Amino acid sequence: MPKVSIVLPTYNGQKYIRESIESVINQTFQDWELIIVNDCSTDSTPVIVEEFADLDARIKVIHNDTNKKLPASLNIGFDSAKGEYYTWTSDDNYYLPQAIEEMVNYLDNHGDEQMVVADMDIIDANNQFITSCEQYNDTKMYVNDCVGACFMYRKQVLNTIGIYDENMFLVEDYEYWLRILFYYGTIGHINKTLYIYRAHAGNLTSTRKHEIRRQLLRLRWEYIYKIVEKMKDSPDVLCMLYYEFLEAGYRECDLREIFLKYIPFLNNDVKFKKEKKIIVYGAGKVGDLAYSQNKDLIMFYADKDVKKIGNTKNGIPIISIEDMISKKEKYQIMIGVGTDKIYEVVELLQSEGVDQYCTVYS
Repeated sequence: MPKVSIVLPTYNGQKYIRESIESVINQTFQDWELIIVNDCSTDSTPVIVEEFADLDARIKVIHNDTNKKLPASLNIGFDSAKGEYYTWTSDDNYYLPQAIEEMVNYLDNHGDEQMVVADMDIIDANNQFITSCEQYNDTKMYVNDCVGACFMYRKQVLNTIGIYDENMFLVEDYEYWLRILFYYGTIGHINKTLYIYRAHAGNLTSTRKHEIRRQLLRLRWEYIYKIVEKMKDSPDVLCMLYYEFLEAGYRECDLREIFLKYIPFLNNDVKFKKEKKIIVYGAGKVGDLAYSQNKDLIMFYADKDVKKIGNTKNGIPIISIEDMISKKEKYQIMIGVGTDKIYEVVELLQSEGVDQYCTVYS
């Protein structure tokens, strides 16, 4: 039996799939099986993958009879896997030559760890380098998927936590990593770039951003109590999560019941009074949203960017933070910044004695 089972789900992957398969064939570690799951491709993908299977007995092809999407294709592939260690890759990405060997060695030498991830670089459709991904960190994982696309885990993980959730299409990988992290407590990390991720117009990450965001929030909500407990000492992160849910339409009363214990300053976020004029903190895109909702009430914008002060936005003067604070008794202050910046603004307002404010999202 092979040491490593690699599943490669594909749908209309003819443009890059040869490179993906060849990157497996060219690994320094050769004790593997490659299970390609063709999810009803309508291009030349079926022909290409069968050509590779004819040339290498370690390559097996499964053709789905209907389009089942990624999580189901992964489950089909791993149902046929015979290896001790599992991983999967994509038809538009590729491994660097030592990737499988490095991850196998890590798991062989760290018997107490069930999964390992390695770093990856991102390139564009023309193979030009874009950036390196941030390194993996257990704590960051509770908020954002930082596993990337280069990973390996033991077969017993599947036996213990189960298969990929087919209802979590578009975030099926992140949901699986969270299950692993919650169950085992940690994921190992190799501080080395072993994988190349290709960002291009045709991949799911590019074409379905809004759907991914909805699914991501749904996933976070499913695990919200565990996430909040893990992040209880990071009020900035909890603040961001709270307002992301609020922005997406989740009920404020439900959110406050969960978050208020850990970020009590939410009590300072009050409903704005329609009879009182507003200063909006934030003269950016979110400030435009505030204007679209309350243009007849906004008298000033305030911003920390000195280049903006003295100018206008939507015909409204932009003033300094100091000027805003001096007017706090006469005007209500509305926070109009991105969800990831709200905590910073709240701290500023509290330090200046502003004990009530509202937000664009409230």
